[in-house]
Amino acid sequence: ITDIEEQGWLSIVHPDEKDDNIKKWQHAVNTGSEFIFEHRFRNSKGDYRWQLSRALPQKNPDGNIQMWVGTRSEIDEQKNFSAMLQEKINDRTFELAELNKKLLLKNNIFEQAEANALIGSYSMSLETGEIEYSDNLYRLLGYEPGEFIPSFEKYISFIHPDDKEQVIKDGNETFKTKKLVEHVHRVITKDGKIKHFRSSGKFFGEGEDISMVGTVQDVSNDTL
Repeated sequence: ITDIEEQGWLSIVHPDEKDDNIKKWQHAVNTGSEFIFEHRFRNSKGDYRWQLSRALPQKNPDGNIQMWVGTRSEIDEQKNFSAMLQEKINDRTFELAELNKKLLLKNNIFEQAEANALIGSYSMSLETGEIEYSDNLYRLLGYEPGEFIPSFEKYISFIHPDDKEQVIKDGNETFKTKKLVEHVHRVITKDGKIKHFRSSGKFFGEGEDISMVGTVQDVSNDTL
């Protein structure tokens, strides 16, 4: 006599799925809805393999259930593959999370170093003209990070009137020769303070894909 004949089909269901299996089956019987469930069955060798069980109620004209018609399909390979894939995804997610933590830590250290040295940094694509500021460059200009969209024209608006012509001239020379003209110029911050900035930087890339990465340092105390 087999376990199924002696104890019913639940006797071969894996213990971890048995309670949910019973609940799902009772719900289907009570509501007359389709029964569908993934669970592990023990085979004749004693190994548990994943199965997909489905059963549909067959009802008479009065709507009463007369019998259930069911199917069972082995999905062990699919489940094991999905589990392996999910494990790899989890491992990769953990690796990315750890990498992100390290990057955040480095960024925080870099930002703190910029703040302590009164330095701000920027990058600019010569192909698109797109510019990015570090948070501390915004702060050196008296703004909160991201408070305005950086551009060459926007930066020129901060330049002291007496230095604007020279800064524009140096900027045009920089774009033409791909060599940054280093100089000290005055800017007027959001709250009206006058600061002296020293600019420097380098070009990277070839052809049309050239970017400029630079820094500006508040050297106001050095000029007093």
